[in-house]
Amino acid sequence: MDCFALSRIAHMSETRPRFSHAGRLKPNPSWHMAAHHHPFHELIVIIRGEMRVEMPDKHVHAKPGDVLFYRSGVPHQETAVQANPVESAFLSFAWPDAPKDIPVVVQDLRGRIRQMATWLHEEFVAGGKQAAATCAVFFEALVTEWLRLAQHREHPVVETVRDYVLKHIAEPLTLDDLAITAGMSKYHFARTYKKITGRTPLEEVRAMRVQHARGLILTTNLPMKAIAPLAGFGDEYRLSRVFRKVLGIRPGEIRAQTTRSRTT
Repeated sequence: MDCFALSRIAHMSETRPRFSHAGRLKPNPSWHMAAHHHPFHELIVIIRGEMRVEMPDKHVHAKPGDVLFYRSGVPHQETAVQANPVESAFLSFAWPDAPKDIPVVVQDLRGRIRQMATWLHEEFVAGGKQAAATCAVFFEALVTEWLRLAQHREHPVVETVRDYVLKHIAEPLTLDDLAITAGMSKYHFARTYKKITGRTPLEEVRAMRVQHARGLILTTNLPMKAIAPLAGFGDEYRLSRVFRKVLGIRPGEIRAQTTRSRTT
């Protein structure tokens, strides 16, 4: 982690963002929230589906992996994409000294924020004597990861390709598609990408599909046969084969472990 990231986290620890509420929006094709604003900040974590957001100086087509930041007092209007309605977690918090340069959209590339937001929401809903303390711990970890992602900048080619893959992760993706997105010839792109990242573009796609599917397994109750096409695997058998190869575990085992941890 670089010095800028460490100073940002130190700044965060001094001013202490204070968690107040967690909620979950379930998919609804007709869902629409007219322009409004809050006296608190809000993070919107897109679990699956899509929505359009209109703000005074920015329009966002939000998809899975996006984390949206609504500053207090800033108007925003949200509309679900009817063909693929959004499911999201939303977290409200107070932070008077929030840095001014945090972007509206950050990409949760490894699914950590989605997972922590899901756990935080479950704990918030469950309540109990320890809920407030547990929620505060989850929220601090989530904010630290969010700020790390907000300041991190990949090589422009990698950033462009990953952004494209996230937005089209349920669709077939070829090396030609990625090369066109990067603005390079296919062979030059493949060599350049591997030199920068240490893996080929299609290995990157596979890894991102696995992370996306893993996030859905951990943050939704969708069956494997529904998760597989959402992550671009076609069917649950292909999903299982790739999971065993990449993670050394079956998708069902991940969900079983998560279920056990929630009941212990």
